[in-house]
Amino acid sequence: MFADPDFAEFSHKIGLASLAASDEDINRLASCYWFTVEFGVLKEEGAIKAYGAGLLSSFGEMEWACADKPSLECRESGGMMTHHAHLENPELKPFIPEDAAVQPFPITTYQPVLFCAERYTLNAQCRCVCLRRVLTLPHLLMLTVFMFFRTV
Repeated sequence: MFADPDFAEFSHKIGLASLAASDEDINRLASCYWFTVEFGVLKEEGAIKAYGAGLLSSFGEMEWACADKPSLECRESGGMMTHHAHLENPELKPFIPEDAAVQPFPITTYQPVLFCAERYTLNAQCRCVCLRRVLTLPHLLMLTVFMFFRTV
């Protein structure tokens, strides 16, 4: 994924945005990173597909995220039967940066909630919109100035 220039730049910008950020901003950035770079899914031709590294690195996580009906073995191995027995699939929410930024996430089980993009677009406009919607104004202004001087 990081071989893709747009994806690598998006990850880099999240890192830059965290410099001198408030704890609140860092938490929001971390959540956006979690639900894109690590556990991102998208809908393509009606099918859910994984693009996040955390999903792609695990057969169980990928089955949980992408299968129409994940197996009982998958649900058990991911801790879903213990912690989220009512879920047969993850809850898929549309990717809205403000929502992803405040969504709690477990680190010891499969993800009960995933944010789904309609298509894989991490172009410059999408990246800027994501960061603008997540950062508080003073930090956003500082990041904008920093990014301007890096490109001059």
